[in-house]
Order: sequence, then structure tokens, then C-alpha cells
Amino acid sequence: MKTIALDLGCSEFRSIRQDGQRLIARRVPAVYCSVADEPSNRKLLEQARIPFSFAQGALIVIGNAAEELASLIHCPVLPVMIEGHFPWDDPVGRQVCSVLIESLVPMAKDATCTATLPHSMMRKSTEQLNVIEKLLSLRGYRSTFLKPASALALAELQESEFSGIGIVLGSESISISITRYGTPVLETVFGQGFRAIEQRFAKSRHRYLWDQRGNRYLDLHSVRKWLQEADISLESPGSGDELWIVQQFHQLLSDAWASALPDLIRVSQNLQLQRRLPVVYSGGPTHMNGFPEFLSHVMRKSHMPFRIQELRSSIFGPYSVARGLLVHSTLNSLSRQPASTKAA
Repeated sequence: MKTIALDLGCSEFRSIRQDGQRLIARRVPAVYCSVADEPSNRKLLEQARIPFSFAQGALIVIGNAAEELASLIHCPVLPVMIEGHFPWDDPVGRQVCSVLIESLVPMAKDATCTATLPHSMMRKSTEQLNVIEKLLSLRGYRSTFLKPASALALAELQESEFSGIGIVLGSESISISITRYGTPVLETVFGQGFRAIEQRFAKSRHRYLWDQRGNRYLDLHSVRKWLQEADISLESPGSGDELWIVQQFHQLLSDAWASALPDLIRVSQNLQLQRRLPVVYSGGPTHMNGFPEFLSHVMRKSHMPFRIQELRSSIFGPYSVARGLLVHSTLNSLSRQPASTKAA
């Protein structure tokens, strides 16, 4: 049976699927630009060979092409998902989201898709979950879902028998999971991510852009570009702006850990683990210089109830969660096979 992994993050969508002996991985930014449907804009897009579509009287540019367009005309780059919600009430956002998913998930027959979803949908939005399931079903897939940090553990913790702590720092949430022999014993999500820091920074520094209709937006695209190019050190920030980012990031991590601490203590008491646990982490902000020491300080300050073996970054980079989803799907497929088939 064909399987595909689909990691629907709030900043980027990613997929991994197996094609014979090959693994095919793809990723696309979960963003778009909207410009007026005027001859001058059409001419610009055609001359730059930037693909576009039409929606609600506008020209819509999606994913990587949207970021390319923003560098040409300084138009706002808009996230597909706001606060972890799919934009099903917005015709443009709904179309963009569907096109992005279709670009990563080829048509199939009687196949399986294991996916992550934003925390808000995993928690309470049955209606939105049904829409995703229907979209995948129309492409030939039965869908199952897994929390990002649990998928990360399956991808990264093979050497510790899939036992340890996974942390995914996303745009709109921070996911923490404890797994024991591949089974999640704790999955907790803090409903705020690094995008909140980007938004506060843009507001405090008056980073705005206006679209062709005169609507004002936060210029988060330029903030992210600065963060990537600044090479910020979490241990010794080099400017006032960098210090502000470091302080905000420390507060975000501290709040997330404090939110998870009661559950961590409860699990620690129930499991009575004697072994030290590895901690693996993933997500854009974790690439900042000094992050392991930064995270270790937050954990020690909160009186972490587990003994830690090591802190390390994910080996498989941006595809770690998707890879874990594929492992989960493969293990489930093997468990459903008859014993004679497994032996063969």
C-alpha cells in the first residue's frame, strides 16, 4: 500500500513519500500574495515567469513564487493559516490551502496519508478536520493524524528505543512529547509560537507594508529575512534589536515549559523512569547560535522532573516530523499484516 507523510505546519507544508527505493521529499512555504487583477500586474508576473491564479478579482501567487514576488514589488506576504486555523471561511485562503496540499500530495488509489495538523485543529475543530480528511480522500488517501513532537521522536530516537522527549518549536505553537518505546505517554501543546515574537517586533519597530488597495499589513517577511541574516547569538546578542528578540524568546520558552510542567511531573511520577532521557528538538528558532544551552537553562530553571541524557538538534532538519509520520505509517502497516506475510 502506498503511503505519504504530510506535515502541515503554519509556516511551511512538507511531504515525504516512497517511490520504489527512493524517498521523495517536498516542501513549500504556506504563504501567498494577492495583487489587483490589472494589465500591469499580469504583465509583470508573465515577464518574471511567476505562476499565478485568479480568485475574488485578484491575482494570487502562492508559496515560493509569493516570496519571489515580494522581493520585486514589496507586496505583503500573507500566511495561509492564522493562529493555527485553516482559512475555510476565506475563499482566497481556502483555494490557496487546497492548491498547496495538492502540489505535495499526488493522486493515488487506496493509499494512506499520515499527517500533522495545527494545534487548534487537533484540539477542537472537528469541522476543519473533516475538510482536510475529505480533501485527502478526493486524492485517494485514507488519513490518520499524529502530533508533531511524537512524530519527531519516531524519526530521531531510534538509538534510544524510541524513548525520550521531542520538542517542536513552530510558528504558532510549541509541541512537547514524551514517548516510551515509540508510544506517546504525554503530548502537550503550548498555543503560541515564534510568529508572536515576529509580530510584536514588527509592531514595535513600525515594520508595515501596504497592498495596492491601501490595506496595511505587518511586514513579517522582512523581519524573518533579517532574523535569518542576522545570525543571532542567544548567549551574546550583538545589538539592541537582537537582545529584544533573545529576551522575548526566553520568555516564550519559559512560558511553554511552565505550561507543560504539571503534566511532566505527573508522567514522571507515574513512570518512575530510572534512565536518562534524550531530548531532540526541531523548528526554525532552534537554529539560533547557542540554542542547546538556552533550552538547558530554561529546563533547569523550571526544575525539570526528568534526568536528561543529551540535548540535540534533529538530524533530518525540516523533514524530521514528516519522516516520523512515514515511520508511524509504515509500522502501522506492518502491524496489520498477517504473521505469515511478515515472516516472508
